[in-house]
Amino acid sequence: MQKKEFLQYLINLIAFFLISVSLTTTAMAAAFTAEMIEVRRNKTQRGMFYLQDNQYRMDFKEDGNHIAIIVNRNTGKTHLVNFEEKIFQEINNDGSFSLMNNPFESHAYTLKKYAATVVGTEKIKDIKCKKQEIKSDGKVILTAWISLKYNFPVKIINNLNNYTAVLTKIVNGPVDSDMFQVPSGFTRQVDTKSKKTAPKKKVAITGTKKAKAPVGKRLGPGGKIIVKVNPEKHIALFLISESKDAADIVVKASNNGKPVTTNFLKNNINLKKMLDKKEYAFENKLNPDTIEVKVIKGLVRVIVNQESPPWAKEKSKKTFIKEYSDGSFVTDLPKKKLVYDIIADSQDHSQSKIKVSLFQGKQKNPIIIETITLKNGQKKRYSFPSWSGIASGLIEVKKGDVQLILYPPSAVAEEESTSAKTIKKGDIVKKDNPDKKPKQKKPEQEKPKTASTDITNVMIILDASGSMWGQVDGKPKIQIAREVLKDLVPEFGTNIHLGLSAYGHRRKGDCEDIEILIPIGPNNANAIIKKVNTINPKGKTPLSEATRRAAEELKYTEERAIVLLISDGIETCGADPCKVGAELAMNGIDFITHVISFDVKKEDQIGLRCLAENTGGLFLNAANASELRGALSKTVEKVKETPEPILEEPGDASLEAPGEAPAGSRVKVKWEASKNSRTDFITIVIKDAPEGTYKSYRYTSTGNPVSLKVPDEVGLYEIRYLFGRTNATLATIDLKATSVTATIDAPPSVPVGSQLKIMWTGPDNADDFITIVTEDAPDGTYKKYVYTSKGTPVKIQAPATTGKYQLRYMMAKSKKVLARRDILVSEVSGEVEAKEAVPAGSDIQITWIGPNNSSDYITIVPKGTDEKTYFKYTYTSRGSPLKLKTPDKPGEYELRYVLSQSKRVLARTAIKLTKVSAQVSAPATVKAGAEFLVEWQGPKYESDFITIVTEDAPEGTYKNYSYTSKGTPAKLKAPAKPGKYEVRYILDQSR
Repeated sequence: MQKKEFLQYLINLIAFFLISVSLTTTAMAAAFTAEMIEVRRNKTQRGMFYLQDNQYRMDFKEDGNHIAIIVNRNTGKTHLVNFEEKIFQEINNDGSFSLMNNPFESHAYTLKKYAATVVGTEKIKDIKCKKQEIKSDGKVILTAWISLKYNFPVKIINNLNNYTAVLTKIVNGPVDSDMFQVPSGFTRQVDTKSKKTAPKKKVAITGTKKAKAPVGKRLGPGGKIIVKVNPEKHIALFLISESKDAADIVVKASNNGKPVTTNFLKNNINLKKMLDKKEYAFENKLNPDTIEVKVIKGLVRVIVNQESPPWAKEKSKKTFIKEYSDGSFVTDLPKKKLVYDIIADSQDHSQSKIKVSLFQGKQKNPIIIETITLKNGQKKRYSFPSWSGIASGLIEVKKGDVQLILYPPSAVAEEESTSAKTIKKGDIVKKDNPDKKPKQKKPEQEKPKTASTDITNVMIILDASGSMWGQVDGKPKIQIAREVLKDLVPEFGTNIHLGLSAYGHRRKGDCEDIEILIPIGPNNANAIIKKVNTINPKGKTPLSEATRRAAEELKYTEERAIVLLISDGIETCGADPCKVGAELAMNGIDFITHVISFDVKKEDQIGLRCLAENTGGLFLNAANASELRGALSKTVEKVKETPEPILEEPGDASLEAPGEAPAGSRVKVKWEASKNSRTDFITIVIKDAPEGTYKSYRYTSTGNPVSLKVPDEVGLYEIRYLFGRTNATLATIDLKATSVTATIDAPPSVPVGSQLKIMWTGPDNADDFITIVTEDAPDGTYKKYVYTSKGTPVKIQAPATTGKYQLRYMMAKSKKVLARRDILVSEVSGEVEAKEAVPAGSDIQITWIGPNNSSDYITIVPKGTDEKTYFKYTYTSRGSPLKLKTPDKPGEYELRYVLSQSKRVLARTAIKLTKVSAQVSAPATVKAGAEFLVEWQGPKYESDFITIVTEDAPEGTYKNYSYTSKGTPAKLKAPAKPGKYEVRYILDQSR
């Protein structure tokens, strides 16, 4: 490990033990399932979280393996389970592994040193929480949000470690108790690293030592370290006490032998207790080149770190920089050739990572944005001719240090080509002599740039929702999309400026996961192809909001803008693609969305088709790779077509359509227009509506005839041809919306919570649905529902409470009820049977009768427990009879059948748990550290064990142990320290 890596590790370790993630230690009394999101060192890890009383479990993927961390707070034990290798380890909850990898258990350690302050209440994802803060030296270093409902944290932020943990998508209800057991057949592994060993004596410097930054050393009384540092770098000094008593330190700094003074150097520094820390930065204009630290009293960890500025300030006659700060520079040479070099030059790393952004304005209108990695001494040159108009740039050093050399115009000549050379990401050239001027080209060799003013801006939106991992012809859809885009994106040509957006590529279940990955600019094809290859689908499908944001990025209200959406599914974030498309089209100067539907069912294409048609764009469906290629090729050709000019004069128009049509249906309208501006559209409005009114509409540019949806309400309407520039009406024709009918057929009565089968007839318009509501619910109300597009019959779950209800057929747009049928939701009965008495902690067999609705369960609870309380349980879906492990505390209990929807107890029966006994027999005296045999008798439940502890050890304590599953006699090893001990038989369940 290199010095700096070791130093960073040490800092992180100290920071962790100073401020472990602090949550809550109150006893858990809840049960839920959630998704867990952790962000550590800018890396995000997602997994599942399960809580049941004083046990919880975290599941995640690590190097392709399914790993579970199962924690039992009653026993103080954690099981680390690897499902691929079928192995597990058992460790203490307060062991180093738990403290470093489990934010919840690290809290117990933290509260021994710190206390949390409640500063108010806030809602996290609609969950009301008490907000806790932990401060150190007056600064908030940790914030936790503790759910009032679950008495458990749902979010934590550690400002010191840059760590965040969030529990989201919380689902109430019991968790299968088997989740908290190591699966049978798994092999236990001994974690040699977690074995307790005698602590090593801390070695400290007591004399004088010289070193070079970065460095970390432990100093004892009289110890002194003299550290050489680079005065051109930012210098930080950390002092951490490692002694129980106070520590006194003297710090001196100098530059070329002359003292450098700061406020903190005027007096000796005092650290009052263990783990007290002081941090100092040298910010004077005259930085030191030497720092001397001497410990007068105590044991102190001394860390001297130095960080590079954004890049080394290299002075050279060949360097021309008018202005730069915070990693930016302004060339002020848009009419001259621009050549500059980035050279990796880091003392602390073998390579440097740099993000380069170049703009035509002052950080506006990006020409290129890319991240490059250079080894020390390697260089990347950027070269643009005079007509490129580069005016500013942003150089962000992510790792290492670089030199920036910007050559003046006198040192270079204009390029011969008429277009800028494409700079490929990672293009590294050998370092050359900056003093050697390039050969001047003759003026007559230079060719002027003939720039086209006919530029079209196109934002490509790629669906990166989780469904893009679905396969078509044996290949993932995302892979097919990558290959097709690679071949066809370059076909857009130079007059099309491209950008790239994506959604669902970073987080699961997040409707805000929308990102402009590459802003609009020329020569972006290669960058888009490379970026697409890095996208990994994960989340939801907020296609409507993604289209809106792309439109705003394109400044659609100011200039022509085109969006190309490639999606494999429907909107999943509650928005209406039809409505969004209509709004954007009406507000935009000339806004178009072309939609390619990839492997989408016909009934799910409605919203995508509507988004395209409402904006005058193409809608193309592709079922496989070949069709996707053809659809994208057709879209490219459409985009490249010279757009028709937007007319200022309307001309004449006429319409032809049926005189009447069923309400909610679609009607075809033929049209003729003498000029037909591409923004003209046809709409249906109520008879005699004011001039300029529009509702459902289609652009004439989508074809002839156009298809329009008739309003749901019966009545008289008008079909109108509107001139797009002014919304003036050019032609009208009357339309009568006639009544439609529907029927519903279902059983007159069904049990609560059961699956109900419904037969229906009706118009089956897009998004019509059937719902079940109370019989007196106002029209337009709906609860549980199912779309008619799923065919007949459809299934819906009956409510959890008895009563009179109504099934209703509802039209999507107006929520008008076309048909209704009364239905009675009746009571249901059930039975639970088992032995009247069984030993506590044993497995029992349960037979039951009941509805067996989805997630109904059988639980065992102490007699008299509240109705909605549950302890150990098992789902009825596993059949009858069922197996359930009883608690190991003797007493009177109840077995209960619980309905999942309402948590109502449907049936119950009493059961008595009788006391179990055990005996152990061992030698009265054994040698310290020697092995000995223990004869035992007992219930021999799974994971029961025999242990040896001091005779006054609290109940539940254990040291050396042996599982009873190994039989009798058990083999134990005596402690190494002589004394009086006890051999105990421990029930694993309660310990």
